[in-house]
Amino acid sequence: MCNKAHLLFIDLDGFKPINDQLGHEAGDQALIEVARRLKCTVGKNDFIGRLGGDEFVVILTQTTDHEDALSMARTLISAISIPMHILSAKIPRTLGASIGIVAISPGARNSNHDTDRSRSRNVSSETLG
Repeated sequence: MCNKAHLLFIDLDGFKPINDQLGHEAGDQALIEVARRLKCTVGKNDFIGRLGGDEFVVILTQTTDHEDALSMARTLISAISIPMHILSAKIPRTLGASIGIVAISPGARNSNHDTDRSRSRNVSSETLG
């Protein structure tokens, strides 16, 4: 099977109440914990980045098909959804995530080509639960 890359856009669900109710320091710690969980879950050749706010991106470099990427998205949502303790307190709400998946065509010359011709799918903690 041919290895493909997939781009996952991750938007955290339930993050705003953490900032609003527990403060920005708690929000920052929650983001750090989410980043740690993402890093521990993806492969060693994959990439993780934070776009800003409560949005992350993951590039999966060794997926064989869209189902592999979908499986990883579900695993990431499960990892994000584990209750966390921030600033010596359990966060009152569990975080979730919505993830958009786009296949990246090998050898494509620009991102418009990649996204226009690729299969995309969304998965969220609501669809899993």
